[in-house]
Amino acid sequence: FIFGGAMVGFSLARTLMFNPENVQHSTVPGEWFWYRQKLYKPNIFIHIYLSIIAGLMAVFQFIPAIRRRKMILHRLNGYMTLILLIPGTIAGGIVGRRAFGGSPSTQSAYYTATFLTVGAALTGYSKVRETRKHRKWMLRAVAYVNSVITTRIVMIIAREILSQAGGYYELWSCSELEFLQQNGQGVPNFTASYPICGATPARNGFSPVPPPFAPVLVKMRSDPASYGSAVRATFGMALWVSLVIHVIGVEIYIRSTESANQHRIGFILQRDKDESS
Repeated sequence: FIFGGAMVGFSLARTLMFNPENVQHSTVPGEWFWYRQKLYKPNIFIHIYLSIIAGLMAVFQFIPAIRRRKMILHRLNGYMTLILLIPGTIAGGIVGRRAFGGSPSTQSAYYTATFLTVGAALTGYSKVRETRKHRKWMLRAVAYVNSVITTRIVMIIAREILSQAGGYYELWSCSELEFLQQNGQGVPNFTASYPICGATPARNGFSPVPPPFAPVLVKMRSDPASYGSAVRATFGMALWVSLVIHVIGVEIYIRSTESANQHRIGFILQRDKDESS
């Protein structure tokens, strides 16, 4: 019930992003610089639209009355949820290259979450005729998807801690900072805040010098770039922590409900020869 309610609330809160204009303003400062580009723009919208719809539909898969008395509805809704969830999750993995700054910790966490979710969902689908195994793998898939909600909670705490501690910085490309400046999310004095971005890069006659990067202080309730740094500095860590919590938590839940699931009257279950896994 907790996971289901959290998924519904999270999905409903993000339905405002069905309006493409809201996506630009709802993303973390600096992300739209990348999301507007050809590779990422279609994938971010695929990820948003399909994941929200799949999240709302998945909740109905765990309502006992539907599982007991409306098996055809349960199956159809399950197929539709998988059709939406898998490409939506893969699209999110592609966007993970640039999401929240695209640091190695963020990328690796995104790719791991994608692998776990898609792997568990496909395994659950392959076990559709083995009810107990099917239930376990689908519970795992939902738990892995819900890790993004726990990530937000961990991140809120972590970025406040880093902001209060001080001394933490994130590197931004000058192109990203200039993009913020042009879109009204910059600082009053751009060249004073980021002097390296105002310098004219030297060129060697063979190839241009790589674009410069500027350190931006991690600080909440400051300018948009500093807020973006707070998110970038904490998201990868928060997603890893959340994945560990959900991977362990769902296994504890599966094992604690094993006997009840096998003997509860009214569920469609396999015979005793169906071994647990």
